[in-house]
Amino acid sequence: MKNKRLPLLGSVLFTLVMLAFPMISEAAGSARIYASASTSSATVGQAFTVSIKVDGGGTSFTAFGASVSVSNLTVVSLTKGGDVSKWTTEPSTSSLGFFGGVTGDIGSITVYTLSVKGIKAGAASVSVSGGSVQSTDGFSVKEIMGSQSGANITIAAAPVAAKPATPAATPAPAATPAPAPVVATPLTVTLPDTESDLSVDWTKYAASTNLNLALGLNPATSKVDSTADTLTGLRVSGVTDPNVLVTLFIFSQKITKTVTSDSTGHFEVLLDEPLAAGNHTIYATTSTTTAISRSSEPLVFQVDTKDQKIIAGAGATATSSNSTSTTKPTDKINWFYRIITANTDRQLTGIAVVFGLIVISVLVTFILARPKETKYY
Repeated sequence: MKNKRLPLLGSVLFTLVMLAFPMISEAAGSARIYASASTSSATVGQAFTVSIKVDGGGTSFTAFGASVSVSNLTVVSLTKGGDVSKWTTEPSTSSLGFFGGVTGDIGSITVYTLSVKGIKAGAASVSVSGGSVQSTDGFSVKEIMGSQSGANITIAAAPVAAKPATPAATPAPAATPAPAPVVATPLTVTLPDTESDLSVDWTKYAASTNLNLALGLNPATSKVDSTADTLTGLRVSGVTDPNVLVTLFIFSQKITKTVTSDSTGHFEVLLDEPLAAGNHTIYATTSTTTAISRSSEPLVFQVDTKDQKIIAGAGATATSSNSTSTTKPTDKINWFYRIITANTDRQLTGIAVVFGLIVISVLVTFILARPKETKYY
């Protein structure tokens, strides 16, 4: 026969357990471990803090621990809380998990504080897992862990620093081009092609007191064409005013040559044209922008193809084919000066004859002028 008291005893025990259960749940599940961030958003590279905390939920506790991890964050430093008296597992920047204890009745503490920075734009988090909070009454240890939670932070892209505006370069003032030098154009001398007409028109210009000429041959180009009976390589040099246009009209056939005197007034013209044996004449002019002048008289010379030389006549000084042309420093072409300085045998002979005649004349005059001796008988 079954014992009728057993069902009654089971009902009583079930009722007592059900009445006691709410107090045990409340005591066992009131504590929490959580992460608390100083901000909910930051930019990449911006530092902020996250604290790991334990709260007993109104109940004192003596030991605690949890695993902690971070995502999309760099841990810069870790500062431990001062209320922890003993570490069984001590946290570090490379290992954030911990287990420690406290002395006395403590209801909440900060285990440690992290300084972190966001790695890239997006979601970041600090997660807490495997938490445990324990309390003791001196005789037994109770687990009072109720919940655990992490922290979520939004990481935004770092603002792009605006580049300082580059001040617009002030354009350098445009260089004022130097005015082109004004080149004065000398007056052009135009004379007839025939010597008879040219010799007349040439005289209409004022005679210059500063136009001196010398004749010679250019050794590099001088040569005789015996078949044509011509001589090539005439050189005409001279001195006149500085920087004037010198024009030479050379006959028997008209050859026109122009040259500009240098800053000292010197000039030189080299003829490539062959000149026939015989007499020739040079009509010389100088011109500036305002006036035209001529030599005091035409320059007459003879081309000697037999001896390959130039024989100076009226108006010129002759130089040998191997010498350098030089201009005699006279204001006008001096006939007597040219005669006594000409380097030709004929002129030297003439000088000797003239000198001998002068000596003879003086002697005859002296003899005739002597008084006759009077004789007394």
